[in-house]
Formats: sequence, C-alpha cells, structure tokens
Amino acid sequence: MEVLIGRVQTDFLLVLLTSLSSCMVARSYLGNYPAFTAPAYDLVSGRELPLYFLMGLLIGWAAILYVKALYKTEDLFSAWRFPDYLKPAVGGLVVGLTLRYFPEVYGAGFPAVESALWVRLPWELLIGLFVAEFLANCATLGSGGSGGVFAPSLYMGAMLGGGFGSLVHFLFPDVTAGSGAYAMVGMAAFFAAAAKAPTTSILILFEMTNDYRIMLPLMAATVGSVYLSHRLSPFSIYTLKLHRRGISYPGHEEAERAAQRMAATDVSTGPSTALP
Repeated sequence: MEVLIGRVQTDFLLVLLTSLSSCMVARSYLGNYPAFTAPAYDLVSGRELPLYFLMGLLIGWAAILYVKALYKTEDLFSAWRFPDYLKPAVGGLVVGLTLRYFPEVYGAGFPAVESALWVRLPWELLIGLFVAEFLANCATLGSGGSGGVFAPSLYMGAMLGGGFGSLVHFLFPDVTAGSGAYAMVGMAAFFAAAAKAPTTSILILFEMTNDYRIMLPLMAATVGSVYLSHRLSPFSIYTLKLHRRGISYPGHEEAERAAQRMAATDVSTGPSTALP
C-alpha cells in the first residue's frame, strides 16, 4: 500500500512516534505484560479455516446488529418525554438488573474474557453473557450514561466466538481447536466488523495476547466479519454518529454514496437492512 498508493506518509509516521512514546511510558510504570493470559492456540487443521470464516460471518452480522441496536436505543431515550438527568438512572437500573443474574459483565469484563479464553465457561453461559453485555451496553450508552464500545466489543466477540467454538468442537473434535481459540479470534472479528478496522483489530489482538500463532484463523474470521459488515452498512460504529449529526469526516462522501446505493437496492428488493 505504501509503494503503490502512497498513503503511508508523514502524518502516519507521527502516529507511530506517538504510539512508541506512550507505550514506553506505560511499560515503564505497568511492566511489559499482555492484557490477557491465554493458552497457546494454533490452527489444528486446514479444514478449520472455513469454520473460522463462517464464524466471522456470524460475528459480522452480530456486530452490525449491535450497532443498530445501540443507536436505536439512543433514539428511543432521546424521544422519550422524561427528564434528561434521570434517563441514565433508568439505563443504570437495566444494567443493575442484568448484573443481578450475570455479574460477569460488570466493569470492563476482562476476567470473564480470560475465563472464556481458558475454556472455563460452558457454552450456555457464554451465549448468556453475550446477550447480557449486549443489553447492558446499549442501556448504558443509549440512556446517556458514560462508557465506550471497545472493551464491550472484545467481550461480546469473545463470548459469541466461544459459544460458536464450543459447537464446532463438539461436532468436529478431531479437526478443531477448543472454544478458547474461537473466543480469542472472535474478539478481533467483532471489533473489526463494528469499527470496520480489520488491520487494527488484528494488531490489537496480537498486542493484547502476545500470541502470533493464530494468524491464519484470525485473518479468515476478520475477513468474513468485515466483508459482511460492509455489505450491511457503509458506516462504522464511530462514523455513524458523525453521519447522523451531519459532520464531515475523511471518506464520508464515499460512505454516503454507498448508503444511497444500499437504500436504492433495498427499495427495489425488499425490507431495508441499511443503517439510518
């Protein structure tokens, strides 16, 4: 890309320098440790790659569903005739009720993610935690509460990937890795689909786990999730907010044209799947 397109220029070099300096400062205080400690996973068989790609498609669909649900919840709270300063309390009530039954979604949820990587959670709980995190995050952000989407994306990807991995390992135990490998790959695939940032997601997973051996499954799942994400929406979870507010950003014209093409196709073929 650097040679043929020339997009890696001085601004990007400044980003690298800033990342280097911040990383060195953080490591000097916190130490050189990965965010997650996980077993060493690898590709068991070449026949596993289609399963990872299939998981990527599933996760891509789930990520777009999450984006749509998040902004739909925001619209519902915005249209609700209720004191604005009390709306986050309602979202907090939903989160509290969720925590009553699924305390593992509290905070960033990294302990639960690590448990999924070590195959310590049954598949029923993995799916339950995915739904619980989905609901809690939409209630928090949609009601006006404070929070982000990065850690929840990793969480939901790990749980959904772990659930998928449990199924395929049960069906094909001889040619598939344990569910922890799918949970690890699912983290990157979910965020890649939501943010439309496949390269960033792959590098983030490497840095958070210090494990480069699962590269091929990671690429297969990320390609699948991002491909379906682009087919369903031209906007990422970040750029959609800018689009809704009429704020210009790099690449917005191309995204607008893609959204118009999707809308025209949906009108002629059936119900709309594009984001507003």
